[in-house]
Amino acid sequence: MLKIRVDRLWRSLNWRIALPIFSIWAALIGLGAWYSWNTYQHQTQTLAQTTANAADIVAQQLQDTVQVAGVTVQIMRNQAASHTMNARLIQEITQEIRIEDVALPQLDNLVLFDDLGSLVAQSIKQPGYGIDIADREYFAYHQTHPDPGIRIDTPLFSPISHRWVLPVTLRINRPDGSFAGVAEVDVNYDFLAEFYSRLNLWADSAIDVFLGDGTLLLRWPASTQAYGKDFSRSALFAAVLRLGDQGSMTIGSPIDGVVRHYSIRKLGAYPIYVLVGSSVGEAYATWWSDTLAHAVFYLLVASLISWFGVRLMQQIALRDRIEIELHQANQRLENMAMHDGLTGISNRRYFDIAAAEKFSLAKRHGYALAVIMFDIDYFKQYNDRYGHLAGDECLKRVAHAIDSVAALRPGDVVARYGGEEFSVILPGTDMKGAVKVAERALAAVRELAIAHAVNPVGIVTLSAGVSALTPARETDALDRLLTTADEALYLAKNKGRNRVCNMRDLAAHA
Repeated sequence: MLKIRVDRLWRSLNWRIALPIFSIWAALIGLGAWYSWNTYQHQTQTLAQTTANAADIVAQQLQDTVQVAGVTVQIMRNQAASHTMNARLIQEITQEIRIEDVALPQLDNLVLFDDLGSLVAQSIKQPGYGIDIADREYFAYHQTHPDPGIRIDTPLFSPISHRWVLPVTLRINRPDGSFAGVAEVDVNYDFLAEFYSRLNLWADSAIDVFLGDGTLLLRWPASTQAYGKDFSRSALFAAVLRLGDQGSMTIGSPIDGVVRHYSIRKLGAYPIYVLVGSSVGEAYATWWSDTLAHAVFYLLVASLISWFGVRLMQQIALRDRIEIELHQANQRLENMAMHDGLTGISNRRYFDIAAAEKFSLAKRHGYALAVIMFDIDYFKQYNDRYGHLAGDECLKRVAHAIDSVAALRPGDVVARYGGEEFSVILPGTDMKGAVKVAERALAAVRELAIAHAVNPVGIVTLSAGVSALTPARETDALDRLLTTADEALYLAKNKGRNRVCNMRDLAAHA
């Protein structure tokens, strides 16, 4: 019905009006899409270039800072190994590298600890004695590992300067090689954060610095609660390792969940990764608003043009709508005429038409055709005992039970033949197959367990007659097929009901 409705609407459309309107719409959509795609590409390139440039700057600045810290801690280690570790030594080192000069604002503090982890000396001129680092991981590492290399450890909040620092440490040995203490240079996080704030990145951008094992060393804007946490199992860090020394990707942050486009750089010889990411939503906000404004403009123009065309087509559509409604009303009437009003299945009229069509097709193509006739046992007595309302309900339930097992293919037909009789047409089904369908129908009705006191078995049952043939000769007629099924049905009723009889049973009975 829907197909008919659509076909009739399109056939009645005035294409001399519709085609120009569609052409204008297509042109506006194409122009808008082209403009939107080009601005999107430009914004994507700008986003990628901005994060890549920022990543290069941050990586270079951080590498320079770590190198300065590394050189400084090596000077401290060398001096401490050949001199007594005290306040005078740290003062000499401080003066040598001009730690208080603005030339090295990236360094926060120079600290020497003895072999027990106690503070020996520092470059900051404020009380710090009594500080002990024996419980810190990097101290325990240097104490047990003679490794002479620089160690970059997890960030910590300095109890001396009272701000976040990144410790760069080296083991100090005595002349005999035994552990003498730790030289530590603290990188000033405030200096780094102030430098990053001058990069003029988009709002909601972020800079993350990770160690090679996934430990977060630094985040800007500051997120101190995440410093030192292990993100090695996050999707972000897994992607970093796949990309290697440099690359880019778009992914959600495991820290705040914001989806960003990241550019990644690895610091030369250091196991440190720098990630600069700009929020995708923020980066494309301008593009979205611009695209929306253009879309609204195109929509207004197209709508104005379309309005004039629609007004002309409405008169044509009104006429066709009336035609369609009449057609649909006729279809409903025809449907009502072909279906049983009580049970909802096909009626005798539809059965007669379908049987003639399917018999003709079976004869033309040479395949079998089967007919089953059903009759509810003792139905008159059922009505007399339980009333006509109960009888109507019984008919509906039996009809649905037969339909559920007999009409399994598109070509199968189940119909109410009259009164308490039902009939089934099964194209392409021989006698054996039709008998199985009939037996399934009888079983389905018995499973309903509708009480019937007059029936000897105590419930509503069916009797069935089955006939089947492959029409080929001129003498093969539909009437013969239907008559044989009806005769088999009456044989089933005469033999005690609640059973299936077929053409072979008729021959044996004769």
